[in-house]
Amino acid sequence: MNRIKKVGRKLYWVPSLLMALDALIKFFSSPYLEELSQIVPKDKIVWIAIIELCIVPVFLFENTQLIGLLLVFCFWGGAMGVNLNHDYYNYLPIGILFLFSISMLFRNSSSHIKIT
Repeated sequence: MNRIKKVGRKLYWVPSLLMALDALIKFFSSPYLEELSQIVPKDKIVWIAIIELCIVPVFLFENTQLIGLLLVFCFWGGAMGVNLNHDYYNYLPIGILFLFSISMLFRNSSSHIKIT
């Protein structure tokens, strides 16, 4: 049980790195960027990546983790809404939100309700 807690406390780096990697991919041209440019204008993609890179450090610091989680859910929830509005089904936002939720569950016991 002690080993699970240690791994769980370090798990928050995985979704944070994935989100930062997604933002860096948006800075450079890739096939993913071509699909995204059908939904979002190309001049706005860089600004979306900047917003994404600004959200990651807010989540990483323990004092601002709840605000960061709220920003993550707002960002990726909006991404899912835009994707569904344009009939573009991408499962990346769902996976990242799931990883952020699981990492937050293990990260700090005071941030969630204890179920006995």
